[in-house]
Amino acid sequence: MNDSAKNRRSKLVIMRALQSRIVLTTTIFPLIGLTLLTITSTVFCLQSMSEAAEAEVVLPSLRPLIGSIICLTAAFAITILYVSLRFSQRIAGPCYRIIEALKSVQEGNLEDRVVLRDGDFLEEIADELNRTLDVISDDVRANGTDTTLAHHETVDEASREDRPVGVESLAK
Repeated sequence: MNDSAKNRRSKLVIMRALQSRIVLTTTIFPLIGLTLLTITSTVFCLQSMSEAAEAEVVLPSLRPLIGSIICLTAAFAITILYVSLRFSQRIAGPCYRIIEALKSVQEGNLEDRVVLRDGDFLEEIADELNRTLDVISDDVRANGTDTTLAHHETVDEASREDRPVGVESLAK
């Protein structure tokens, strides 16, 4: 299996709400502009056909021109939507992975790291999160304790309701 095949996402939609917002925001204005351009061109062609009919002139190339305009509009719209969806994946995928890593830390695991695919955005945030987890893990190891926060039992009953076990050891 080559690198590009194993680097692909198995799901088209990773985080539905986020991806919907990204796709909507990135496609609405180009699609509105494309639609207005298509309508204007089609109206102009139809008006030219009607003027030609009044003048008893045959313009056989206008019908294929209208068809071409509509087909090109559809092709551009599909391309815009595809590029927007791919763009949303390159943001939503890293967001999903970062959120999962943070949930893992909340559960006490300091060993998980964020690994992104080639071309994904938010690399800087993922790298900074990984460096932060490395520093925290090193501090925990330096204190001679396990690198999973779940093994610490120094939490009092009041903070047990508000925070995951062992979080107060990070504040020290």
